Amino acid sequence: MQKTQKRTIAVLDLGTNTFRILLAQPHRKFLFKALYEEKVYVRIAKTGIDYIGQAAYRRALEAMERFEKIIKKHNVTEVYAFATEGMRRASNSEQLIAEVKARYGISIRRISGDMEATFIYHGVQQVFDLGTHPHLLMDIGGGSTEFIIANATQIFWKQSFAIGGTVLKQQFHQQEPLSPQDLEVLINHLNQVLLPFWKAAKKFGTIDTLVGTSGTFSSINKMAAAAASLTLSPEQHIYPIQLTTATALAEHLLHTTLEERLSVPGLEPERAELISVAFILVQLVLERLHISHLFYSSYAIKEGILWYVFKHPQLMEKEGLSFHID
Repeated sequence: MQKTQKRTIAVLDLGTNTFRILLAQPHRKFLFKALYEEKVYVRIAKTGIDYIGQAAYRRALEAMERFEKIIKKHNVTEVYAFATEGMRRASNSEQLIAEVKARYGISIRRISGDMEATFIYHGVQQVFDLGTHPHLLMDIGGGSTEFIIANATQIFWKQSFAIGGTVLKQQFHQQEPLSPQDLEVLINHLNQVLLPFWKAAKKFGTIDTLVGTSGTFSSINKMAAAAASLTLSPEQHIYPIQLTTATALAEHLLHTTLEERLSVPGLEPERAELISVAFILVQLVLERLHISHLFYSSYAIKEGILWYVFKHPQLMEKEGLSFHID
């Protein structure tokens, strides 16, 4: 009798800075078992968010070629590939998507910021008890930042803003270190853009817990761990971050040059260019909302997709979350 092939899912998160792949299989005890993960720094918006430059285009194709080999090697049965703000904004993203399909047989779907926020929520929800009171979830990408106010049972409010790390760096961080004048202009800009969020946060009263996901918060967590001489475990998906440590790191990074940031323990070199402006956004939220508890979640968009795929496939169509399955 021929052995039935086990269902193996590949989730591709094609972000503005980073392309990521996660391979997973269904699990009896847990929602899924992760088989393999990898990330490639592609930086498709390195020369601007509205057009993917020649070098970035080539890096994107090289990353997708690598992912195709990984997919074939692991006998993947379903592929869910989705792209976020960088691909939403770039005028030549359709050309890239078509070329990826033609070369590697992978269909990419551009998703909205609202859909991103939904995925983030269902990712975090798997590893963090959001309780009954409103919590803030925040994901700072390269092109956009998602804000979600939610508890364990529902999303109260969510919105995606075009204030990702790459966008902020290109607009406001033109000299090293960031000048006091540029800092003031940046904070004024953020306060203005985030007016809908400030209004929503006020409506829900006290929100004292922030759960951050993805690159910027991962960097904060790694730097905080390095400062405390702690070793991070890949088996742990939620980390508390001391606010005093985060504030000290933010203050230090604000006054450093790129060269100095490249030597900060725990900070990946690829994150050094963008971390200052992204951290300013984090600090602004911490201060304005008087956050008293800060956490980093390694579960975010990819894991949120798997929540739908493995647990609630019937909701994929209902909520407009269906993907092409190769």
